Amino acid sequence: MKIFTLPIFWLFVLMFGCFGAFAQSNDDLKPKFIDPTAKDSIKYWTYDGNAAINLNQVALKNWAGGGQSSIGIGAIFGLKATYAKNNFSWDVKADMAFGLQKLGKQEFRKSDDFFEISSQLNYKFKTGWRFAFLTTLRSQFAPGYEYPEDTTKVLISKGFSPAYSIIAPGIEYRAPKYFSIMISPITNKNNIVIDNVNIDETRYGVEEGKNVFAQAGAFVTTTFEIEVVKNVTYKTKLDLFSNYLQNPENVDVNWTNNVVMKVNDFLNVTVSTELVYDDDVFVPKTRDDGSIYQGKGTQFRQGLTIGIGYKFKSKEEPK
Repeated sequence: MKIFTLPIFWLFVLMFGCFGAFAQSNDDLKPKFIDPTAKDSIKYWTYDGNAAINLNQVALKNWAGGGQSSIGIGAIFGLKATYAKNNFSWDVKADMAFGLQKLGKQEFRKSDDFFEISSQLNYKFKTGWRFAFLTTLRSQFAPGYEYPEDTTKVLISKGFSPAYSIIAPGIEYRAPKYFSIMISPITNKNNIVIDNVNIDETRYGVEEGKNVFAQAGAFVTTTFEIEVVKNVTYKTKLDLFSNYLQNPENVDVNWTNNVVMKVNDFLNVTVSTELVYDDDVFVPKTRDDGSIYQGKGTQFRQGLTIGIGYKFKSKEEPK
């Protein structure tokens, strides 16, 4: 009896096991419903940026120490968006600033005005190393004037007159989060003056009667960004370009620095500087006798923004 019962027991075990396996395989074969309205959990885009507006005002009346009443307003905006999937990535950046100031009874005059937009396609071939293709465009929004006699004004620039573009294929090394350097041995740089009727194109390196001065050379760009202490961020960017065909020893320089101090969620203090030397661009200079002439020289811009600001950043990391 016991000898007969044991095979019967194992027969039932085998039957139930086969039934379970068959039922499971049938479930796997059933079509699964996919909700077309469900959001994709994989995010390939990330972004971060900042925006700030500042206002300063001084009012004087019968002030024994002298001086003039003034009012000024300015705004800055920066945005970086990145698309990353597998070894491919695309970085898009935009930096802009604009400011106006009125001193005494003068009309409002421009105190700050620039924008720079860049696009960089990348392909990672080794940890930290990428093939890169960079394009940038830098110009301004509004007309710019010189005031040789303070009360008169002379138009010297406007939107896209001048403008500067760079097309640079190369190799980039990027350390996580804070440092990058890109080298392009074959770069096209263009000085552009769209309106060469109202703007003197020769002061921006463009031949008289033409709109573009095209150059070929080597280009290096490097960035460094770090949070110095909590809520204080420092970022610097240095661009160097050497024209193979004309005075290659005279290197064009564009060096920007930004310090952003976050007081609270909406109050920021931003200090920015920009140093520019372009061997083909002429700037106003003063002789020993006080007369003004156009010559090569270093340009410098400094700005201080204290006002309402906001920093924003995506929460998702690219896959």
